[in-house]
Amino acid sequence: MSAQQKSIAIGKPLVILGVLLSVFIILMIASLVYVGDERATLQRHVELSADQLLLSQQMATYSIGASSGSESSFDSLYEARTRFDTVLTAYRSGDVLSEKLSEELIPDLDTVEEYWRNYRNNIEVILNGRQSITEVKDLYEVIESFIPQMLTYSDEVVGVLIKKNASSRQIYLATRQMMLSQRIKNNLNQVLAGGEAAAAAADRFGRDAALFGRVLEGLLKGSKGLRIEQVTDKEAVGKLR
Repeated sequence: MSAQQKSIAIGKPLVILGVLLSVFIILMIASLVYVGDERATLQRHVELSADQLLLSQQMATYSIGASSGSESSFDSLYEARTRFDTVLTAYRSGDVLSEKLSEELIPDLDTVEEYWRNYRNNIEVILNGRQSITEVKDLYEVIESFIPQMLTYSDEVVGVLIKKNASSRQIYLATRQMMLSQRIKNNLNQVLAGGEAAAAAADRFGRDAALFGRVLEGLLKGSKGLRIEQVTDKEAVGKLR
C-alpha cells in the first residue's frame, strides 16, 4: 500500500487513538494532583499535561486537514507532534522549569507513552505522505476541471458514431468511456474524503483511469488486443482527441 493510501485509510483509527490518549492524559493529571508534589513543580506538570491534552485534540484535526492536502495542516501537525515529544521528555528528564516526574507517576507516564507511540506512528504516515497527498489534490483539481468537458465530448462521440452507423462495439466502448469518466471523478472524490473506503477508491481510480486511456488509444489507433476497431470518421476523431 502506498504512503498516500495509508494516510487516507487511518482517519477512524487515528480518532480512536486520540480519544484514548486524551483519556490517559486526564488520568495522569488526576494522579499529579493526588500525589501532590511541590507546589511549583505540580503546577508546571499540570500545565504540561493540559498542553498535551490540547495537542492531542489539535493533532486529530490537523491530521484530517493534512489528509485532504492542506499545506498549513501539515506544518501545524509537525509542530504539534514535536511539542508533544518535548513535553514527554520534560516528564522523563525534567526541564529548566521543573524536575522530572516522581516515581509514583512513572506507570501513568508509561501508559501515555504507549498510546502516544501508536498515535505518533499514524501521524508519521501522514507527514511522510505529504508529497503524494499534495499531488493527489493537484490531480483532483485538474480532473475536476476536465471531467465536464470529457463527458460532453464522450456524449458527442457516441452521437456521431450512431449517426454514422459505426459498429455496435465502437458505440458500446464510446458509451462506456462516459461511464468511466464519471466513475473516475466519483472515486477521486472518495479518495480525498478519506476514511476506511478511501484506499479501495484509490485502487478503482487507478484501474479506471488506465482503462480509459487504453480504450481511448484503441479508438484512435485501433487495438487487436482489446478488439477495438479504429474510428475513422473525422468528426468523431476530432472529438476523441
